[in-house]
Amino acid sequence: MATASTSLAVIALSCVMAVGATAGNAENVVVIRLKSIQTAEVRRGNVLELSDRLLNTVPQFGRPVGATIGTDSATVRVTSSTKVTMTVTATLPDGTITVRGSLIGVGKLGLSLPVIGGTGAYAHARGTYWEPAHQSHGVALNIYRLTVP
Repeated sequence: MATASTSLAVIALSCVMAVGATAGNAENVVVIRLKSIQTAEVRRGNVLELSDRLLNTVPQFGRPVGATIGTDSATVRVTSSTKVTMTVTATLPDGTITVRGSLIGVGKLGLSLPVIGGTGAYAHARGTYWEPAHQSHGVALNIYRLTVP
């Protein structure tokens, strides 16, 4: 059942993204879909450092589904018994994407954080990082919906 719910959420989000992409403004809407596989985890007090390998879930970056196309690193800092802050930097073939925000629990639809910028093709990018709920430990779907000037 969780798989069906996650699939429906991804389909719904894809439809919303497609409508946004056709809005016709001067900025480009970019959607990147990746599978994240955890490769390292280090805990130091209230800080958790994570590293992941990123694979295509759709053909993108000139590479097929399943191709390794980058890495990401995340710092998760516990700031209270109910709140954490998270910073993620994803390194992709054409630049980096930086995500930063606070989480208060993870809802039924997963977690969502703001994209605050990047480098290369993602310089000055804004948007949303979304990770659906109900995923396997150490493996997650990462969806970036970006507006790039």
